[in-house]
Amino acid sequence: MKNSSTPWVSNLEQLVSFVEPGVRISAGGVHYTRIPVAALLALGKSGVGDLHYVAWGGGLALEILPEYDAVGEVEICFSNADVFGLAPRFRRAAEAEAIPVRDRTALQLITGLRAAAEHLEWAPMQSPDGSVFADPELRLPTEPPTQRVEAIPIDVLILHAQRADDAGNVEIEGARATDVASVFAARKVLVTVEERVPEGTLNARSAIVIPRDRVTAIALEKNGAHPTSCLPLYGADISAFGRAMMAPDSEQMIRELTRAPRDTVALPKIPSDEISQEICAAGESDPGAPWTVDELLVCWLSRSVDNSSICSCGSSSLISVAAYLLAKRTHAPRASIMTMNGCYVDVKFRPLTLGLAEYQDYLTATLHCGGEDSYHQYYQQGRITHEAVGAAQIDAYGRTNNLWLEKPSGGRLRLPGQGGMADVANLHSTFLIYLPRHTRLTTTESVLLSSASRAWTDESEESRHGYPRGRMAVLTDLCVMEPTGEAGRLQVTSLHPGVTLEEVISSTGFVIGVAPNCEQTVAPSAEELRILRTEVDPLGLRRLEMTPAKERGFLLETLLKVEADITRRLTQPRDIPPQRKE
Repeated sequence: MKNSSTPWVSNLEQLVSFVEPGVRISAGGVHYTRIPVAALLALGKSGVGDLHYVAWGGGLALEILPEYDAVGEVEICFSNADVFGLAPRFRRAAEAEAIPVRDRTALQLITGLRAAAEHLEWAPMQSPDGSVFADPELRLPTEPPTQRVEAIPIDVLILHAQRADDAGNVEIEGARATDVASVFAARKVLVTVEERVPEGTLNARSAIVIPRDRVTAIALEKNGAHPTSCLPLYGADISAFGRAMMAPDSEQMIRELTRAPRDTVALPKIPSDEISQEICAAGESDPGAPWTVDELLVCWLSRSVDNSSICSCGSSSLISVAAYLLAKRTHAPRASIMTMNGCYVDVKFRPLTLGLAEYQDYLTATLHCGGEDSYHQYYQQGRITHEAVGAAQIDAYGRTNNLWLEKPSGGRLRLPGQGGMADVANLHSTFLIYLPRHTRLTTTESVLLSSASRAWTDESEESRHGYPRGRMAVLTDLCVMEPTGEAGRLQVTSLHPGVTLEEVISSTGFVIGVAPNCEQTVAPSAEELRILRTEVDPLGLRRLEMTPAKERGFLLETLLKVEADITRRLTQPRDIPPQRKE
């Protein structure tokens, strides 16, 4: 409980003093968006330990807190370094079993938070059949299949927001992740903000206000989310984010996180179209060069989209984002695209970028919302027609594994986690999996753990559950596989140009069949390549998901430098023509 009539405190140390050892704690934001970095650093320095960290994503928060030995247990849907790969500190701690990890699906977390907010012991959710998260003991006798989820209460939630007023009301703009659900599931809410404003002046576009009676303490902390974004005030500094995540030791990581912002994106007065023009002008690809495998995957996925499609994509799923944008630019201009895990709904066409993409989606989206909103209003109703997700490993029945792998040398390798894959596999009409490297290690007879799979393979069963029937396919750098065999076993339905069946068989870790109507994958057309290379992805970001790890760092460094140059050009002082006197 607050000890005074106002939630405002004078500094970060006072803010984090509300956190006690051993509590269940959560951090707001997600990916590159509004992570309360300054508050997390202050919390680590406070010496509080044995925290039970509960959140949608781990990411930067789970790189900071373990450096101070502050975390005793973790409950998440995923944790990675986005385009930089696996989260190094979290991965090491998980593999060494230094920190116990409980994996959740996104819908489990959202439902558990909702139950806690409504003061319930549990709440029902659609059962994630086909995954390790489907628990027969929690099954309820309903159609479609549902199961119980126990309440997930939070003792302390730490948020960063754009502004708060003198009374303590807090305003959040842009993508909200699971912030609002977490606020009402939390006992204490601690907030850092960029700006303090007079009472009665909170009125931003598409914002939501957290009322003061839910706020425990607020501290003014400019750039408190850096190097992640706090739009429209500043965008994500992806280079600084990467340097911090990949820092070899804690001192360098903290130094990167506390360094004064340098390459932050601050473009509140520049239209999205002008940003797009600068991005396209920076492209250097040859529209007439032969197609590459990443372009084949993008074009194949794009052709599955039409004007009635509603396409959802994660923050770092570059192949699928490029495919949806290509469809919107060519044959499906009315298709709806949802980015940032469903937080920006119906964004307008723009080129593929790392640091500038969220700002453009912020400007053009029809709706800004939270992940729980899009789950309730779109995902759970079966309204999403397309979800294309990358997988670390698949098996003979199309089950994916993004959780753990067994190392050839012994022990287990921690993967990012499944996010919401187990939920969407059965809820979306078209569930597409892409496997960037088709090898005997990435394909196996049976995965160690099924993070997601389409359990309802019978059309009548899906219809009975009230979900639209669509396509399930696995797209690799060699072929397309679909569950056309006995009991849903994968078969090759399409071979990519220049690939032989023998190559696929020798590269597959299970006995793979061939569909009777197996064909050759249609190569990208000259027009598709031109638009993809000059308008959709002129910087070539799609290559990141197909590039081996040893070469990925150099490519990423090059791409980030190009984006930094674009940002500098956009933010240079401009000559304003004098106004004509009447």
